[in-house]
Amino acid sequence: MYDKTLCEEWQLFILTLAITDLVAIAGMNYIGIYHARELVNNNRTVQNLSLLFEMNFCPDTCDLITKSESTLIAQEILQYDETDRVANAYMDQLNEKDTDEDTWQASFEKYLEMRLYEKALEFLEENNAREICLKYAEEQQSIEIYSFVHYMINKTKSIKWLKIAVDVLTIGLESLKTFGVSDVA
Repeated sequence: MYDKTLCEEWQLFILTLAITDLVAIAGMNYIGIYHARELVNNNRTVQNLSLLFEMNFCPDTCDLITKSESTLIAQEILQYDETDRVANAYMDQLNEKDTDEDTWQASFEKYLEMRLYEKALEFLEENNAREICLKYAEEQQSIEIYSFVHYMINKTKSIKWLKIAVDVLTIGLESLKTFGVSDVA
């Protein structure tokens, strides 16, 4: 029904099933995270951000929601609701620890993953956009960079971003050869 209607209520229903009734099934937390991310990407509310943020505390999903992404989500939740108990506790715990600063590349990557393209763009204004996008495409083999470039094409209507899109796709496809993929239709 979700695929047919794209209705947020169906997606929330899937997420609820994944984290409650079906949680004992291996991999259900991964499905829950996917749908929580989609909810956030489609509608950035405190409720949806909190659902995604609280998925961070599932033991088998800690590798899917990184510390830097959790921090960004907590900060965004606190922008809307300064009294959020879970986000405040997380930030307090984070501030108590002696942690290294994330590199700008890690922050850029997290903004791409969360589809916060305007924030990702702030990192590119100081640096060479083409080189960063190509390096990301080669190292990550991720569609996220192409989605960002497509966003920039629509935003700027610039030939520069069209050329970057071709280069990103070319580099991305070439990098798949390291995985034994030599032909992509």
